[in-house]
Amino acid sequence: MGKYDRIELLLGDDFSKLQNANIILLGVGGVGSFCLDCLYRSGVKNITIVDFDTYDDSNQNRQMWSEMHEGEVKVEALKKHYPELTIIEKRIDEEWVWDFDFEPFDLVLDAIDDRNAKLALAQKCYKKLISSFGGAKRMDPTKIKVDDIWKSYGDKFGSKIQV
Repeated sequence: MGKYDRIELLLGDDFSKLQNANIILLGVGGVGSFCLDCLYRSGVKNITIVDFDTYDDSNQNRQMWSEMHEGEVKVEALKKHYPELTIIEKRIDEEWVWDFDFEPFDLVLDAIDDRNAKLALAQKCYKKLISSFGGAKRMDPTKIKVDDIWKSYGDKFGSKIQV
């Protein structure tokens, strides 16, 4: 049995699309680090991650690999576990979004906390963008919903984007 047999069975002919997709993941904290792990374990070969932050004691309960790399830059630490990654150590703000070339990427995954950068991403990359919003302090995973931002409610961070 091969490493990705079950995923291939699930996705059929679309597995090669997933495996060969060129994906950029913005932010590798609480949401982004788990997203990275799932993509990598699903056979995605071309993943670029962008983050500027370091691991510290306060995020060890919610970020992949953080307990092993306290004080290290996240993107550099993650490259040790996922060696095929392309890493960019950079703070993602509105200016960076407008200056960065997203054209080579098939999918832009947003797991950042900066409101203005999220708005810029939505304006610049809306056709290939998936954004995450408030998961902090949420207790019921069955309430997770994937939908249009205009249909969201009860999310303080998401409501700032809708304005």
